[in-house]
Amino acid sequence: MIESLTSQEIQNLFDYECVEVEEESFEEFTSRYNGFGSDFYQELSTKFPLVFQYLRFYKEVRGTGKCSGQLNFPDLKASHAHFLYRDFALVIGLDPETPQISIHNYKTGIEVGYWSDKPFEELNKFIEFEILPIFSQ
Repeated sequence: MIESLTSQEIQNLFDYECVEVEEESFEEFTSRYNGFGSDFYQELSTKFPLVFQYLRFYKEVRGTGKCSGQLNFPDLKASHAHFLYRDFALVIGLDPETPQISIHNYKTGIEVGYWSDKPFEELNKFIEFEILPIFSQ
């Protein structure tokens, strides 16, 4: 089960040093993103609706100027989602270039991608055993 985070850890987790992000609706995400894992959130909404309802979706919009090189440029194709329930927080990242899906915070995480035989099954197991138990506390 994921561990709780302090309010400062949550703020840091949801703060992107190199790029600024803007919230977008799930509908905006589905019309904008068509890369690897584009159907992950739809499956999540069906299979784990309780988890899905605590997601907020974000897109990268501009660099902050705090980083150098490629890190300072937004990846306009990427997608981020923040999960926050009480003091439990995770970031979900969909990267069409790599391609990969990551779910993480400072204490736990999983990454699946082109190297995974069954990426959604791996993610579903992580969600079932790491995230769902927090709702029964």
